[in-house]
Amino acid sequence: MAPDLHTYLAAQGWTPGRDIAERAEELVDVRVKDAVRQGTPLSPSSAAVRVIRAYGLLRFPHPRSSEVWAMKPTSGYEGDAAFIAELATGLTMSGARSTSVATRTPNCIGRTPHVLPQR
Repeated sequence: MAPDLHTYLAAQGWTPGRDIAERAEELVDVRVKDAVRQGTPLSPSSAAVRVIRAYGLLRFPHPRSSEVWAMKPTSGYEGDAAFIAELATGLTMSGARSTSVATRTPNCIGRTPHVLPQR
């Protein structure tokens, strides 16, 4: 990890080996249940769960704006599960595997799916 990135993450409360284990399971469960409620079941990948365990619930101030991004996989909007499933299909067809259990909101396009603006 680049020293600048390590310093930035540590300033936000991250530490090497950070694991919010049980809390991460709860967050993933909330997200999966919401996807089922929306009629589009999602299955979390092991990579997505690892990211949530290591970075879940941290807040990341953008270094060049006043935005603060939150690693909160339970945030979302109605219909986002279908969007994620469509994205995963495209990635799977291209040989990649989707790692998203989180959501993207309309004002988040272009950002990492796991990092959402805090409202």
